[in-house]
Amino acid sequence: MADRLAELLRQRALISEHVAWLDREIGRLEGSPAPSTPLPGVKTDAPAARLDDGSRPFTVPEAPDAASAPLPPAGEPAPTEAAEAAAARLLDEYRPTSTGLKNDVRKGCALYFVAAFVLLALGVAALYFTIGSR
Repeated sequence: MADRLAELLRQRALISEHVAWLDREIGRLEGSPAPSTPLPGVKTDAPAARLDDGSRPFTVPEAPDAASAPLPPAGEPAPTEAAEAAAARLLDEYRPTSTGLKNDVRKGCALYFVAAFVLLALGVAALYFTIGSR
């Protein structure tokens, strides 16, 4: 029971660290400072959780400064939009047609049926010649 409690406390500490990071990132992008009030139901005076090997849980690294990131030129679409458009074109190009897929399945089933029938005939012929009385 104590192991489960320790694991739950560790998970809560990880989630609260993640929520605090999200608040800092949202505040940085909005240009407002991160809220200093703790979230309801989360104890801030709780000791930091430790992993089984005694080390502290990982912390989320700070994101690089948004001002240093290069922006695309004004007339071009954003890289994500261009990537999505290229991905959609590739998917449409290589997507199998439903009729082709149905025909492939029919051919495969017919091939398996013929192969099974030939194996059955060979098995019956082998039994006929090995067991048959002359």
